[in-house]
Amino acid sequence: MIMNYLSELEKIVDDIYSNPRIQQAIPVQQVRQVRADYGLDLVKAFEDFLNKSIKLLPLYNPFTFFIQSLRSTPRPYLNIVYGEDLFSDSVRNLMSKYGVELTKILDPGLNVQPEDDELAVIGLKDGSVGNLINKLVREIYDMTSMLKSSGYLASDEYEKYIEAKYNEKTSAGYTLKELITTAEAKSEYRNFCYSYGRLTIKVKNGVFKAYQTKYPYDEVISIKYERFLELLSPLLFLGVAWIEGDELHFESWIEGDEFHEKCLGD
Repeated sequence: MIMNYLSELEKIVDDIYSNPRIQQAIPVQQVRQVRADYGLDLVKAFEDFLNKSIKLLPLYNPFTFFIQSLRSTPRPYLNIVYGEDLFSDSVRNLMSKYGVELTKILDPGLNVQPEDDELAVIGLKDGSVGNLINKLVREIYDMTSMLKSSGYLASDEYEKYIEAKYNEKTSAGYTLKELITTAEAKSEYRNFCYSYGRLTIKVKNGVFKAYQTKYPYDEVISIKYERFLELLSPLLFLGVAWIEGDELHFESWIEGDEFHEKCLGD
C-alpha cells in the first residue's frame, strides 16, 4: 500500500517538474541532483520523506494553502481575502510563469456580462502546476490517513487541518463552526451532509441546484446563486468543499445537533 502512494507521489512530482513553465523558471537538473545519504536505513529514509511531505501541507505551508484556496473558490470571496489585484494582468502573468493558471469553472448563468464573470467560481486549469500541487497535497493527506489507520501515525493530517480551521475566524469575522451551526444555515448544510459527499450541480438563470449522483437522482437543494456563495464560499476557500467537473464534493462534521463529526468524504 505504501509503495502505491510513493509511486503516485513520484509521478505527480515528475509531472510538476516536467512542466515547461517550471523547466524555464527552475534549474530542474540541480533539484534532481539533491540526494540524502541514508545507506540501507530505509526506515530513516521513509521517516524523513514523510516529515518533509507533511511540511508541504496547507496547515504548515502558506504556499500550498494559497494554491489550495484557488482550487474552486468564488471570485468575490477571493477579492475579499486577497484583493482584486489577484486578477490583475501583472499578478496573473507572474502566477502563469510558474504554472499557476486560473480559469472560470462555474458562473450564475445569467448570460449577462460582466456579472457572470464577477460572480464566477474560479479554479485551477487541469494539468497546470497549481492543479498538480493540489493533487500532491491530496495524496499526502490520503497517505497520512492510511498510516494513522495502520497505527504508524498518531493523527490524520486532513482531520487535523479541518479541526484547526473549524475554530479559526474567517475573513468575515466568524468561525466555520459559527457559520454552519446557525439556525438559518444548519438545515441547508444538512442537505449537503446527507448527500454522501457528492452532488451533481447545475446553475441557470441565477439559481443553484444540486442533485444526488445516484438513483433516483433527487433534487437535494435549490437556492439562489447568491445564497450558494454565502453558504459555500468559506468552505470552498478552505478546501472543505470543492467543485470538480459538474460535481460538488463536501466535507463536514455532524453528530446530533453539532456539526463536528466527519460525515462526508470524496
